[in-house]
Amino acid sequence: LAQALERSYAVKVEKVSFTLTRNQAMQEEIDSLMESSSAPEVFLMEIKARGVEGARYIREKYHKPVFYTNNVPRQVDSDFKPMKDNTELDRLIIQALNKAVERFNSRMKTSFPTCPI
Repeated sequence: LAQALERSYAVKVEKVSFTLTRNQAMQEEIDSLMESSSAPEVFLMEIKARGVEGARYIREKYHKPVFYTNNVPRQVDSDFKPMKDNTELDRLIIQALNKAVERFNSRMKTSFPTCPI
């Protein structure tokens, strides 16, 4: 993601974080970054509940703009170029989710429905 942003938009990505799911770690990482010599001018956050909380934290504490990105999978060809549709990728994602539901149902003796493919 960082390389694609830098290449496509001529920006410098200072940090890519993987602490979005852990609130305290996310806030500590934001604080550390803001105290560094290369504090960012803007933030780009993935749209998730914790990402919204992180954006609120940044705006309230540091008054920096926050932009959102949505993590939507795209099917690509062997040259990593986006394909015209996501038919095969969508099928594989649904298939994986169905297997997870089936395993959960078996383990927990429940009957959650699966999605038709």
